[in-house]
Amino acid sequence: MSRTRGTYRRNSPEAAAHVIAALLARDGRLDWRELEFLDSVGTLQMLGVERGRFMAVLSRYLGECLGGMAAGRSAGAERFDAELDAIDDRTTQLILAALLLYLAEIDGVQAEERALVRRAWDRWNVTPQILEREMQIPLARSRTVHDPAVATA
Repeated sequence: MSRTRGTYRRNSPEAAAHVIAALLARDGRLDWRELEFLDSVGTLQMLGVERGRFMAVLSRYLGECLGGMAAGRSAGAERFDAELDAIDDRTTQLILAALLLYLAEIDGVQAEERALVRRAWDRWNVTPQILEREMQIPLARSRTVHDPAVATA
């Protein structure tokens, strides 16, 4: 059984916080604009995550990443898949899918962040069309992450 499933209840605020932390830690550096965005739009509160609890999850996640890097390993796809699988509530998936998109845009969509967002979207069966219909996110915006070749054509 995965560590995430053993640590977090399904659809718990901590499970959502872990998915967000995975994106923030992905490029190996924290950008103050990402944290400011989380505070300003109230998404953490919408997901039931207290800021202090989120910062503890993020700190632990970064520590695990650094420890793994020091040991010569990286966070694996299986671990992230387990983190994603801990979220099976469709509304929470859509909120997180949109949030991952916006967070990835803040410091310029990097290849590793794009891969993480696409992995989440694929795992949750989220497409740009679904985000447009359910979350009113313009297709052009979500395509910058999902399919950048189409977005620039």
